[in-house]
Amino acid sequence: MLPKYIYKTTEWRLIQLGTLLGVLTLIGIIAIYFVEAPMGNTLLTAFGLHFVGGRGPSVVLCLAREVSPVTTLMFNFLIEVIVVLLFYPIIILVMRDHVEIRLFKNAAARAEKVAHDNAGKVKKYGLLGLFFFVMFPFAMTGPVMGAVIGYLLSYRRITTLLISFAGTFAALLVYVYFGDMLVASIGDHRLLVKVIIGSSLLLVLFVNRKSVVKFFVRGSRP
Repeated sequence: MLPKYIYKTTEWRLIQLGTLLGVLTLIGIIAIYFVEAPMGNTLLTAFGLHFVGGRGPSVVLCLAREVSPVTTLMFNFLIEVIVVLLFYPIIILVMRDHVEIRLFKNAAARAEKVAHDNAGKVKKYGLLGLFFFVMFPFAMTGPVMGAVIGYLLSYRRITTLLISFAGTFAALLVYVYFGDMLVASIGDHRLLVKVIIGSSLLLVLFVNRKSVVKFFVRGSRP
């Protein structure tokens, strides 16, 4: 049970908005599935893959399954917005010790450490630094981390979110451009899709290897 004051915070309202957008997006995908099953299946797979493997694999998957570049761009941008609206406020609430969610505790701790490590670099260049931090596809970057850094630097929340969204939109433009070139250069799109999904799952296992090992070690104990 969450403390009552949580429901009055801006973070809670952002979570509600993100949840609403997520539900509406899933409903839209299901509706598309009944009209055009291949497209619906692609969007649903990309939606899940985006949460697991990030924007890159999701973009290439859409393009490999012949979703138009514009649709690919806008759909993945929508997912990025949902991800930020859901996970950024959760991380902030955990960082403030307002809530304790075991599932997010380690992730929030890692995010806070990375944010602190990069806050100085971002602050040096101001909002432009935040924009490029979100845009460049390095490890532990992206709109959620950018929003957390904006919070640590005491930027206005709306400014932080807008810069994070602008940075990820610019990044997606680059992904779509080069992803389209990659797909065009590879003849066997089905093989490409399998490689994308497999690589994303392996990446998730690698990033969370400690948690996976602990899970199996505990499970093997009598």
